[in-house]
Amino acid sequence: MKAYPLFRLLALCLLLLTGALDPGSAAAQNRAGVSDDEPVRLRAETLTRSSSSVVLARTMKSESFWNEDRTAILTRITLRVDETLLGSSGAETEVIVPGGQVGNVIHQVSDMPVFTPGDEAVVFIERHAASGMNVVNGGAQGKLDVVTDRVTREKRVLGAEGLFSGDAEAAGGSAPGAQQVPAQTQGAIDSDAPQPGMGRAISLEAFKRALLGDAPNR
Repeated sequence: MKAYPLFRLLALCLLLLTGALDPGSAAAQNRAGVSDDEPVRLRAETLTRSSSSVVLARTMKSESFWNEDRTAILTRITLRVDETLLGSSGAETEVIVPGGQVGNVIHQVSDMPVFTPGDEAVVFIERHAASGMNVVNGGAQGKLDVVTDRVTREKRVLGAEGLFSGDAEAAGGSAPGAQQVPAQTQGAIDSDAPQPGMGRAISLEAFKRALLGDAPNR
């Protein structure tokens, strides 16, 4: 899966919100600056620098709706914040993501996170100063699913490989605090947790330490 440079994803989401973008046209793609030729894996420092908050949260509900001129469907996600890792957040917060379904109309946007009620995840949130709206920072990379081992009750963060400055993954090593989920343990992961691509996971506590270590001075 690709993650695009931060400003491109924010531009895409905000243009959709204001109705200024027709996502089906090539011209719209150029205006948003999105190109399939430039896959980028963002580092934690890049994500945290432009995030107003990073939270550990559960998805409570989602609601899809048309933007103002009915050129795109957006989805409003309500999150229950269990812990604020960086920045500030209330007990609940909302984020907007492009795509969704209204009636029989489905609008799919690639490289965007999917939120399902009950999901637990670390979410990087960017608050747009002009509109006051929250968007997920970094596209699909801005939502990292958290799973819980039924036996040990340890929480693990999925999809965090390559985020941190000490991550040796590029050199064929392992991320700090990373571990391969044993085959006998995978079946013990909570049944409502995302299953595909579980593989390597980072303990939530190790993730928090690494996140704070890589966070720029704010």
